[in-house]
Amino acid sequence: MPVVQVRTTRDVRTVEAAMTQYPVSPTIVSSVDETRPRHFASRFKPNLSNPARTFNCMPFIYLMRKGDALVERSLGMFARTLGMRTAFSLGWCRQNLKRLFKLTISIAYFLCIWPCETIGWLLGVVRNPRGVVLYYHAVSPAQRSRFYRQMDLLLRWAQPVPASFSGPFEPGCRYAAVTFDDGFLSVVENAVLELRKREIPCTVFIISDFLGRVPSWAEEYSDGGEPERFVTLEELVKMPSDLVVIGSHTVTHPKLTAVSAKEAARELVESRRQLEKWLGMEVTLFSFPFGDFNQSLIGLCREAGYSRVFTTLPAQAFACPDEYVTGRVPVELSDWDIEFLLKLFGAYRWLPYAFSLKRGIRSFLGLSSR
Repeated sequence: MPVVQVRTTRDVRTVEAAMTQYPVSPTIVSSVDETRPRHFASRFKPNLSNPARTFNCMPFIYLMRKGDALVERSLGMFARTLGMRTAFSLGWCRQNLKRLFKLTISIAYFLCIWPCETIGWLLGVVRNPRGVVLYYHAVSPAQRSRFYRQMDLLLRWAQPVPASFSGPFEPGCRYAAVTFDDGFLSVVENAVLELRKREIPCTVFIISDFLGRVPSWAEEYSDGGEPERFVTLEELVKMPSDLVVIGSHTVTHPKLTAVSAKEAARELVESRRQLEKWLGMEVTLFSFPFGDFNQSLIGLCREAGYSRVFTTLPAQAFACPDEYVTGRVPVELSDWDIEFLLKLFGAYRWLPYAFSLKRGIRSFLGLSSR
């Protein structure tokens, strides 16, 4: 709030009269000193070190606020054009700067790739099949409408396939698989029902020792309500096997790169053994907790009998029939339509290169990697 310092009672009346012209309410600090008459104009000389605290700058503050409102209205129109269903404001932009930065780079990446593919198609060049694996965690009742909106977009722009898909591939076709990590109850109660309506297969990666429990990270996906628990063994067994494929997500959800090779091997083997015993079918898919992996862990996964493993790097999926390590794109139910479509089109594939560059810079500077 602007502060106006006045030195005479006449100044107070002058400021009060001027306040009616601008929608700004300054704080009046009176220090009346009638023994020092000054020219009226000099009493309101701008303070160049802090102009926002002087009466002379009140018109500029008013115009700045009008400008902010104009920018926010423009942002709102832009948001509605791109399908962004959110309260769009300058303050919101500042809070979501990282998200907007990623979106901007992804749009630029897509605009570079799309013309090249279009020109190739016009010239008769056979395009390679493209694929993406999306991954979620929980789908609360309040977010169910957003989830089925995203699934409708998936059906419109891609061909849904199971995460174990290995062909045959049709040239130029875009494939998409849906996966869920951890095994939250809301996946069964909300997501699976919507997927059944659309006949979209999915894969759920289960933490075998956490069935029926509330994990420590459940609040991240509670949507403001009570922390959600994982499915029980009974609920797991009742999942429709023609629609849902069960994969392993270790026994206790550790960061595998932070434990010994022996412990990592136990997590991989024991989780698969438990799930196969309960389900009465082979479990061949595995998802790395926290997306953290290295070449040694990939070798351990092969030894444990998994046919495909999944990371959280947003890389292209289904690049070849014998693909073993498959990247996945994280999807939030708060994603705008433009964000979801860009993820579906593979426009976030630049992120692994950015991560590598970041690690290289931090290593060069002698900083610990994150």
